[in-house]
Amino acid sequence: STPMILNDPESPGDEVVYLALNDRMFALQTDGTLIYDSPTGLPATVDGAFRNVIGINYQAQADVVMSLAVNGELIVKDRATGENALNDQFYQVPGEATPPGAPPALPPPVIAAAEQIFKRFVNLGSLTFLEFIDALLGNGRRVVNDFGVDQRSGRIWIGGTAPDGEDGVVDGVSEFGALYGIDLVESGGKYDAVEACHYSFAGGTASTPTLNQSGTRIYIGDNFGKLVAIDTSDCSEIWATDVG
Repeated sequence: STPMILNDPESPGDEVVYLALNDRMFALQTDGTLIYDSPTGLPATVDGAFRNVIGINYQAQADVVMSLAVNGELIVKDRATGENALNDQFYQVPGEATPPGAPPALPPPVIAAAEQIFKRFVNLGSLTFLEFIDALLGNGRRVVNDFGVDQRSGRIWIGGTAPDGEDGVVDGVSEFGALYGIDLVESGGKYDAVEACHYSFAGGTASTPTLNQSGTRIYIGDNFGKLVAIDTSDCSEIWATDVG
């Protein structure tokens, strides 16, 4: 994920750098001094391509930093201490993986040459060039884009896949995309992540959910060239238009 920098409320004028990895989250002072190195608890048995973390975000109401894995696990940490802020180890975003998709129609020598260049310039561990293309296209994934936070209400917005069956067939894969609104509800000194609503649509989404300034609408794009505006209070569709 891209590092996130926040002002340090305990030391006015200073800043703290936060970095999320699949197995742990760091907080460091800008001189490199480690504040904490906190494990995420994500299952190590998950295939490497699905353990990658997309994005890191902050929610002011609970004072937490969060990261989201490709497999749909939302990690929520206390900003100051790095301790798990959820009653559960993580929140599993509903939805099954998308269908695998057809492989690129490229000659094997081209793929082999691209793989060599890919390994030189992209540091994604065991992820191969073809797996990277799959990730860009959203094939075989639950989440392929960054997530948003409404700093007015604290609601977390995640673009992913719809629960199995909402596409009309219970088969272990999801043909539909979905936008989820997730609230952090205080319980026993920590928080439960609770789905407030979700909006399903045909095809997946390759866009990060984007809020308007007032926090009343959120916008996403689908796989078929549509831009959709959604009411943040109940996930109802306001309008959808084909952008051509």
